[in-house]
Amino acid sequence: MNEAQPSSRNAGLHSRAMGSARAWCSIFAMSAALAACSGRCSKAPGAAGPAAPFRLGPIAAPHAVASPAAFDLVATGDGAVLFFAAPDSQGGVLRAVSLDPRGATRGRETVVADRAASATPLQVTEVVAASAGGRLGVAWVTNEANVQTEVHATYGGADALVFAPALSLGSSAAIAPGARGRLAMSASEDGVLTLTYRESDGACESESGTCARYQHRRIGRPEAAARGSENNEVRVPCEPLLPGSVWTAGVWFTAVCSAAAGARSHVFAIRQEPSYAAVYDGPQGCLPVGLVALADGAASVTACAEGRQVARLATDGRATESITRATFTTACAGGHAELRATGDSRTIVHPLSAPQSRLEALLPPSIALPGSRAVWTGEALLVASPQGGDLFLRRYACHDGAPELARDDDGP
Repeated sequence: MNEAQPSSRNAGLHSRAMGSARAWCSIFAMSAALAACSGRCSKAPGAAGPAAPFRLGPIAAPHAVASPAAFDLVATGDGAVLFFAAPDSQGGVLRAVSLDPRGATRGRETVVADRAASATPLQVTEVVAASAGGRLGVAWVTNEANVQTEVHATYGGADALVFAPALSLGSSAAIAPGARGRLAMSASEDGVLTLTYRESDGACESESGTCARYQHRRIGRPEAAARGSENNEVRVPCEPLLPGSVWTAGVWFTAVCSAAAGARSHVFAIRQEPSYAAVYDGPQGCLPVGLVALADGAASVTACAEGRQVARLATDGRATESITRATFTTACAGGHAELRATGDSRTIVHPLSAPQSRLEALLPPSIALPGSRAVWTGEALLVASPQGGDLFLRRYACHDGAPELARDDDGP
């Protein structure tokens, strides 16, 4: 396996993470014919049809949500699925709602998990999901009686009608109420679901002291190889510890955050064929915001004192372009929607064509409110945002020659 030399001196983090990269190169038994995209088909940006005429339309109603992180939204190829956990006062049930490409509810809600097996109040505090290849995965963290946290996961078909019995993956660390950072999930084009989750903090393996520990696990399929006893660990974590995970062009990108020498995100790029692993070290003093899959790599977005920074990462893990003090806009050109990050006299453009999840990090704050999740369904941009204890869904699309995406739903 070839390995790019990491620039950071955080040896503890990289020794463990690169060891994990070697192990996971053998675990991911992916098809050699992975398409050059992430969680979406290889339809060219120019293949989209003309702009639709402007029209209001129904969209899924608001839902009470247990916490600002107790939901997720993923594109499925012919629509989307919204996962949300009701507050404990409403039963604490985790549900899945299937949506059509314009965000209207279709079919019935599905109960993914409830608290029937628990004798004490059980609250879902964080949810993450991924979908590709006709498969749908979801993981969540529960907080039982405000004392013990536990990670769970399950999977099902993209129609979100039936899910396998939930797996219990052990305890996790407590973080600030309403925050994300213990879960990241991605899906390859052939339906391999990979969950990265934070375990309870414990003794470091590489040095003395206590480390934040995290694991990778394939959901719904048996492991392809044993990992042995190796752990992934970060000596001094920053939050969110796990800011995101995406697949694109046959490469798995996943990120962690270390504060050993000031906050810094580290993005690992892992390919199976040919075997390759590399690490991109984000800017010093900047917290990770998220990862967005691009057709030829990924965009890593971080929050710095002077504003947000966007780095375009190639599939070999190298940063080929970087923008500081980035501003984010949407555009409609020739009936096609695109996301733009502009700064330093350059612009990174991401066309929206085939369905894609995890777009919120490249959206302007007027569209992606704090804590939002966003997907492109192939017809519209759907954005789920937590506000005041409720979860609202909004829709944006290109219409009638408008220069940018415009909201066109009839919701509040």
